[in-house]
Amino acid sequence: FNQARELAVKQNANVCVQLPSVSQMQLRVGACDGAVWIGPGTDAAGNISLPQGFTLAPLNDIVFNYLGAALPATTYTLTDSTSGATVTVSIALTGRIASP
Repeated sequence: FNQARELAVKQNANVCVQLPSVSQMQLRVGACDGAVWIGPGTDAAGNISLPQGFTLAPLNDIVFNYLGAALPATTYTLTDSTSGATVTVSIALTGRIASP
């Protein structure tokens, strides 16, 4: 999420974070139907894989704008499938990303 926020500010454009599955995300420049961003941390198709055994839910899109603000404010749950431990990742409208 931090990478998407930084990319939005750097590109001076909206960047949409899409979660095509619970273990992968993609960054799309311009809008959620925009071009998939390919760069550091992605595979050739633009997928960013979570570490093995970790999942992220819900599969809601979030958009960061050129100022780093986010829409909508969202809370995700990161789950370790081995231990069942969870961590929440909250993204505020300001774009601030926090996890306890």
